[in-house]
Amino acid sequence: IFSLLICILTVAGAPDALAQDTLNNMLKDTAGFRCDFNMQHASFPGGGSSLSLYLRKHIVYPQEAEDVMGKVYVSFFVGEDGTISDIKVVRSLHPALDKIAVDIVAGMPAWTPARVGNTSVKTRYTLPVKFTPE
Repeated sequence: IFSLLICILTVAGAPDALAQDTLNNMLKDTAGFRCDFNMQHASFPGGGSSLSLYLRKHIVYPQEAEDVMGKVYVSFFVGEDGTISDIKVVRSLHPALDKIAVDIVAGMPAWTPARVGNTSVKTRYTLPVKFTPE
């Protein structure tokens, strides 16, 4: 029985050992490879502090939200020209707050688009919009 138990434990641990061995071999094979896309992420004009200021200025807490507090997560594309499109709520909080968050994003000025090297690229961005009752 002891031998059988040792055999079972050895076989049970084999997939982990095999996976680690495979990973080690892959790392050896790619040791000299460097991947550098020189990517810059999309950004709000003026950076993160300007984005925070914009959000604070435009958030109006509606009465119908009934003291609900938290974050609405809004996802959108920043196009190659910096325009915002395909705005959608990916984590809802309250219908009235969701609408305000979408409206705030829709009213944003054009962003600085993401770049890979010297090329502007369309990227998806997810923004948490925080609501607290006044």
